[in-house]
Amino acid sequence: MLLLTLACTWISEADVDARLDQLDDDGDGFSIADGDCDDQSASSYPGADEVWYDGVNQDCADEQDFDADGDGFDGNGGEDCNDSNPEINPSAAEIWYDNIDQDCAQDSDFDADQDGENRVPEGADCDDTDGGINSSATEVWYDGVDADCNGGDDFDADLDGSPSPDDCDDADASIYPDAVDTWYDGINSNCDEIDELGDYDQDADGAYQADALTEPVDCDDVDPQAYPGAVEDPSDIRDLDCNGSATGFTGTALDISLANARNLSSVSDGSAGYVSFLATSASDSGSLSLSNAAVVLEYDDTPQNGALTTRGWLSTSALDEGLDFIVSDGTIVGAAGLLTTASRSLLLKRDTTATPNQWSAPAAGIASSFNDTAIAQDTDSSVHAVGCANDGIQYIKVGSLTSPTVTMSDYDTSQPAENCELYLDGSGTGLLGLTDAATGEYVVMGWDTSLTEIVWVELSREPGVSLLDLDWDSLESSLVEVSVDQTAAEIVLTDGVDVASIVPSVTPVQAAWDVNPITGTLYVVWTDTAGDGGFAWGTLSTGFTTAEVTLPWPAKELTVMAQSDGSTALIVAINAANAAQAVVVAP
Repeated sequence: MLLLTLACTWISEADVDARLDQLDDDGDGFSIADGDCDDQSASSYPGADEVWYDGVNQDCADEQDFDADGDGFDGNGGEDCNDSNPEINPSAAEIWYDNIDQDCAQDSDFDADQDGENRVPEGADCDDTDGGINSSATEVWYDGVDADCNGGDDFDADLDGSPSPDDCDDADASIYPDAVDTWYDGINSNCDEIDELGDYDQDADGAYQADALTEPVDCDDVDPQAYPGAVEDPSDIRDLDCNGSATGFTGTALDISLANARNLSSVSDGSAGYVSFLATSASDSGSLSLSNAAVVLEYDDTPQNGALTTRGWLSTSALDEGLDFIVSDGTIVGAAGLLTTASRSLLLKRDTTATPNQWSAPAAGIASSFNDTAIAQDTDSSVHAVGCANDGIQYIKVGSLTSPTVTMSDYDTSQPAENCELYLDGSGTGLLGLTDAATGEYVVMGWDTSLTEIVWVELSREPGVSLLDLDWDSLESSLVEVSVDQTAAEIVLTDGVDVASIVPSVTPVQAAWDVNPITGTLYVVWTDTAGDGGFAWGTLSTGFTTAEVTLPWPAKELTVMAQSDGSTALIVAINAANAAQAVVVAP
């Protein structure tokens, strides 16, 4: 028994298992120990051809039978959309626009912003980096972004080809620059007007056609030179200032309130123009406030812009009637009468604070108020002035404006006078024109300006003439007399050789004149018995053409002044309480 036991070999269970792993039960040449993953199937062993997606691991590789590319994702009805490429799976990074769905999202490879629309040129999406930009998006205008990909200008909401801000109405495709404009329909179709009323201003002159129902109303909306307030050209057949007359023009009231304004005159020295008159009081909306003074309006060569300054000079409580002035070396020098309870004097006054600036001489033999004064400067710099009254003439001379004293004074009670004018020819002869205050005759007197005593000599007298105004000046060294003859209802101009007459439609009562320094044309203005104004231009040899001056109120006096460049003429009018001006193109 013992011998039998010793003859048997013991095999453990582990040994049995190890021996089994070395067996090749399926006869495929591979044991379990060799890596055969299924020793019961001869088709499964290491190196066998794998048949994917059949649930059998033929090649005994450590892999998922549903993940052929080994990228960890099921390719047999699972998430892997391409089980032959390990770079294509749901975790892969998408490479856009290569026509490969790397991340298996099953979306368009040409829609990177995932807004449902392919990029251009594959689709209509013009910006595939922004999901808010595509052909179905709502356009937000004027933000610089073509949100709906229509390819248009983001500043052209009405798609008329004209972007804002050049397009004045970007909500209406019929309104844009260069569109055909239908005038007066209230629509600025071509965007060329400067304000909402521009469609009523076809000639772009700032005045509107009547349909605008606003002032001013343009009387000719195709002529940019014609509008209310335009500088009228009296020689032009067009009604440029829209006053209803092609042969007349309108004066504009000045910002000044006056009391007892009178004795209007004007002077130009080539660089500036001055208009002056007496007034018991004068004020404006600014700081002007004068009493018993001469008011002066100073103009430059753009008189249509109004006076540069409005100021007073020669102010005194004793100021009498009569004012005349000259400009010497850029300074106004005037002649006026002074009247106190004790005496009457003729005053010369310079518009300056420098001394000397005034001279005066009493007229003990003249008691009545002056009707007029006149002043002139001779070539030797001496200044002469006269005052004309119902009971005589007063005369004063100053050797020069640097002389502190009066050189000579005189008065003559034998000649009652009004409407005085002086003329000095530079050769020692002085002329005084006047109206005989007793007879109305036109009288010319002369004197030798070199004598130390004045000796008046009557040179001429025209009887039967009702002379209401007189204006003298020189034209190319010749004296031109302009007088108003109320009897004949005419204005007479003469230089001693030629004589010309202007016959207004209503009897004139006052006149003044000036000459265009460039063309030599004479300009004459007047007022008539109705307070209306008139304007005429021409020469003594060829005659004169007339035009009406429409004023805002009946006028008392007018004066005219040609600008130094010859381009325009300034007319100023006054009555007792008001002043107005008109500027015309110099005919």
